[in-house]
Amino acid sequence: MMKNIIRFCSIILILSACNNAEDLTESKDAVINKHIDTVQEKIATVLNSQINQDTSLANRILGIWALIGQDNASFDIQKNKIYYPEYSKSYKYQMKKNSLTIKYDDYIDSFLVETKGSDTLILIAEDEKQVYYRFKR
Repeated sequence: MMKNIIRFCSIILILSACNNAEDLTESKDAVINKHIDTVQEKIATVLNSQINQDTSLANRILGIWALIGQDNASFDIQKNKIYYPEYSKSYKYQMKKNSLTIKYDDYIDSFLVETKGSDTLILIAEDEKQVYYRFKR
């Protein structure tokens, strides 16, 4: 991702330096500073877009979930922890892009996260796929 951003910025810098005839009358420092500002703005836009996508998924999975076919809640994903009502225990977790990592007492587990609409959560591990529905009390 970072290599793509650097390539994108380099291309923008080269193209904008070649296409702006009005820049020929400005000092070299002013032209360079102007282009640096433009590139920095574009990088910030790309990075903010990526952060918003990550945050959106992290927000969509918040709530109480139950396995398909079960009548009781399996877990409650809160902002900083996952609560398991059956065990009355909470564990810290971390979301990075579409990956959920949970730090249990004795081990760490990771899942690929997918959602379907606002009421279906799919957790995919190496050897299994678990489908949950949004639990309504």
